Amino acid sequence: MRKYIALSIISLFLISCTQDKQQMLQFHQQVCALPDATKSASPWHIRHLYDCDQGNLFLPYQLWSGAPWNGDKDANCMHEADITNYRNRRFQGPIEWKNISTGKIETTWRESRDSGVVRLFKCHSKGIGRHYDNRKPNYVYWDYRCAFPAGYGWELGKKRHCLKTTIEITHIRLDADDNLDSITYDWWINDKYNHQFTYQANASRVPTPEDIRRPGTK
Repeated sequence: MRKYIALSIISLFLISCTQDKQQMLQFHQQVCALPDATKSASPWHIRHLYDCDQGNLFLPYQLWSGAPWNGDKDANCMHEADITNYRNRRFQGPIEWKNISTGKIETTWRESRDSGVVRLFKCHSKGIGRHYDNRKPNYVYWDYRCAFPAGYGWELGKKRHCLKTTIEITHIRLDADDNLDSITYDWWINDKYNHQFTYQANASRVPTPEDIRRPGTK
């Protein structure tokens, strides 16, 4: 019985891996069949973001903040932002913050809520991570966690690990002009699934479409 259960788990895992590979291959073929982005194209054009030779994606940090993006992939990831998303959470930055552990001045983004909750975020080569939360006033989160996927090297349907956190992009949507419209991703903490998120270009976080929404996702 135990052997049967183990084989069933392995079979389900192999089916899942096969589906992920098929999804990645289909996305790659569809995108790479498109003509290269012209100079007049939007910086969000998928051929500007997806590397057909490497088979991976650059995600602008501005997708998280909803800020405009000029197409510069190698600019400082800490950019200006000031937006209130659909959940009435305001993101502002960059701001200077004195690290309560080191005493050093750091540059962060600030998220504030009507409830009084304040969280700070920092960016790095793999994305954007939470750095401080006033609900834990004496704790500073280590750098290189990921709350949002950004930067080079992302792939559809493939998990990518950061410090104590894991992200898998499950859906990528393009608009009628083949510009990146939005992404949906699953987020794990310490290998335990935590939440599903959707972010849209020039809008920041938006509701996840109902047809793919996981139970409990708002």
